[in-house]
Amino acid sequence: MAFDDNTCVHSVLDCNRISFARAVAFSFPPPMLASAARTCMLAALTIVEQTLHTRHRPPPGVRHVEVPHRLVSARDALRRANVCQNWRQAGEGAYSHTAALRALCAVHTSDHLEDVQRMSLRGGGFDTDTYCAPGSWEAMLDGTSAWLEATALAAAVEGPALALSRPAGHHATQNAAMGFGLVNFAAAAVKAHLAAHPLSRVAILDWDVHHGNGVAAIFREEPRVRYASTHEAGGFPQTGMREEERGPLGNVLNLPLPKVRSTSLPSISTVYLVIHTHAHIRPSMHPTTHRF
Repeated sequence: MAFDDNTCVHSVLDCNRISFARAVAFSFPPPMLASAARTCMLAALTIVEQTLHTRHRPPPGVRHVEVPHRLVSARDALRRANVCQNWRQAGEGAYSHTAALRALCAVHTSDHLEDVQRMSLRGGGFDTDTYCAPGSWEAMLDGTSAWLEATALAAAVEGPALALSRPAGHHATQNAAMGFGLVNFAAAAVKAHLAAHPLSRVAILDWDVHHGNGVAAIFREEPRVRYASTHEAGGFPQTGMREEERGPLGNVLNLPLPKVRSTSLPSISTVYLVIHTHAHIRPSMHPTTHRF
């Protein structure tokens, strides 16, 4: 999810109350967060859906948790919750697959993108977790288009926007696919935004059971970006385990958390209470999220 007053937010999933508060406080000084949140309260949520995601699928007969049904389930949950009146499909706006490729070239090496494109012709895998199917390349371009449009909507202060896409790409580095992700959607969208708006400042809040090593590495020397991550201590990919490691510019905050039962995780209302506490605002909208 993204919202912007020259600020973009990338929200993934899973944290506890105290660490989330610290991550928010690190990423957003209270006046900045309050201004962005007020903008969100005045506009409806827009969802930009990656419609070609079904082209990225495991080989026939192979069991894998990263499957098209993950996005379909999230989409159905969002529709049932009736939280969005503005639903768009990736590529329908100004952000074509050509624009997506330009954005990906800004955060990945040409060798890596060529490897993904080449493997997408026949299918295969980069490791035991990260497969590539015939058609995956087109799905990655489509997902990047969704992120570009959602980020642009937020940056234009047109309200909160959600890029509904798969697979999660925050593990993909400049030169390697990993952790299900072939390319890094979030990094490409932020990099494109900064190229178009050089004076902007971007905050990335990575709220997931895993550390977003790819995003952190790509922006650790970018002074206009702050990256904060809450994730499970000791989990994949074994990075982001020391809070004191802030990067050369001090713009990275890693908050590894002890493993807990899913029933002890906070509700979205609790999350918004934390935002309210740190930004001194009263949210009027509580978006529904679906963990997949």
